[in-house]
Amino acid sequence: MNIILIGYGNELRGDDGLGPCIARTIADRAAPQVRTLVVHQLTPELADDVAGADLVILVDACFPGDAGKVRMQKVECATASGLAHTSEPRGLLGLCRALYRHTPQAWLVTVAGDDFSLGDGLSTSAQANAAVAVKEIEALIEKHLAAISVT
Repeated sequence: MNIILIGYGNELRGDDGLGPCIARTIADRAAPQVRTLVVHQLTPELADDVAGADLVILVDACFPGDAGKVRMQKVECATASGLAHTSEPRGLLGLCRALYRHTPQAWLVTVAGDDFSLGDGLSTSAQANAAVAVKEIEALIEKHLAAISVT
């Protein structure tokens, strides 16, 4: 099982750095089958990495009222048309399908932040939400690794 976790966000905008922070935490603790990437934003170039995976987990920050503290949702593939310099998760999967004829299973994990102002470091509430997200992501990874070992 080849798993890629991509944490993305602007680490110079406070809690927008949640994705990269969580990706680094997972990288320090994850199984060898998990490859982590820290990026500023999703770009078409990531399609090469994503297309080679069986499972992709994308981690991003969101505003507090958007989805609760931590939300995990399965990502469906969209058409790859109209991709420009940046992408969103569905478009990235669509590009994988168009270029590589493979669409891995993908999950988007959004984590609530409070302070998106200029500056580095996470707010206290974002740190607490990040800890919850790490546990949920680790459980998702363990579930997929266990499913592979059974088959």
